[in-house]
Amino acid sequence: MTTIYTNNIVRRSYLWGISSSVFILGIYFLTLTLSNSLLHAIEELKVLGIWIGLLSVGFGIQTGLFVYVKGALKARSTAQATATMAAAGGMSATAMVACCMHYLTTILPVLGLSAVSVLLIKYQTSFLAVGVASNLVGITFILRLIQEQELYEVGHGVLGKLLRFDMNRAFIYNTLLGILLAAIMLVRTIY
Repeated sequence: MTTIYTNNIVRRSYLWGISSSVFILGIYFLTLTLSNSLLHAIEELKVLGIWIGLLSVGFGIQTGLFVYVKGALKARSTAQATATMAAAGGMSATAMVACCMHYLTTILPVLGLSAVSVLLIKYQTSFLAVGVASNLVGITFILRLIQEQELYEVGHGVLGKLLRFDMNRAFIYNTLLGILLAAIMLVRTIY
């Protein structure tokens, strides 16, 4: 892959990644403001800020990496591109759904499902932890695809440096870490 394609693809990836992080934060504020008030949204951000920050950054990174893979495969025009994009898209979608589960605690009372909302609020931190863990798994999954497909220039840029590490191993470690984090958060919530 030539540097011309890479620079254009990288710029586009950064733009999509940053935009999607801002978008998900906007959805967070809009949802909380419409269901309650802007003051409530700000108070919730004070309480859950680190989790919301990690989720929005993770969402942005996944989106950016997804756009990068799509652009790089398109530039390369391989027959394997469709299967690779389907795998990356499926993993990203799964991670993003898990990531956004905490929004249910805000939307359910509006829909008249307050009892379910109370239960979800009790486990909200666990949902947020699972969302962050899912983001990490989704990110390393896409990085593994980039590494396997050799969609980067060795030693150049952030990807070139990051992909010096074995992403198969990182994916396994992140998956295990995610399961462990989710289990710890669940046990912590119950007891």
